Amino acid sequence: MSELHNELTRTIARANAALVSRRHAGGYWEGRLASSPLATAVGLCALADDADAKIDRAAAAEFLRKTQNADGGWGDTEISQSNLAATLLVLCAHALLPSPLEGAGSGVRGILSPEAFRRAEAYVEKLGGLREGLRRVYGKDLTFQVPIRMTAARSSWAPFGKCGRISR
Repeated sequence: MSELHNELTRTIARANAALVSRRHAGGYWEGRLASSPLATAVGLCALADDADAKIDRAAAAEFLRKTQNADGGWGDTEISQSNLAATLLVLCAHALLPSPLEGAGSGVRGILSPEAFRRAEAYVEKLGGLREGLRRVYGKDLTFQVPIRMTAARSSWAPFGKCGRISR
């Protein structure tokens, strides 16, 4: 056998051993794609008004800062391409939460730096903005449009009137 064949056989054996070692005792594997800016934004939005929630806003802001893509947007995961929905929800979280640098009682809103915020808004505008952009992405399917628009209105990032009438 060739040296290449031997190396491939050893590599496959190591990969198989690693895979088997990560199997749960119940006989299955637990999956995880990547950490998620989308899930972080949704969680922050959901807990924004809960004074008892133990939210580390500084850690969330740092995670979102690190996961903003070069185009100014965020993806569903930290390894995903930017998309309108994830970016809009990060902007909503930004508007709902006090600055981690200023503190909860300061009245200063925003978990993003001014530069990160500007880049994110530019990304959203490039895709058509809140109303038209969501319409372009989702068409007549309101499954995602309604919760994103309502979150935008609730957050005051986009005034209610700018969220647009939702119709099929």
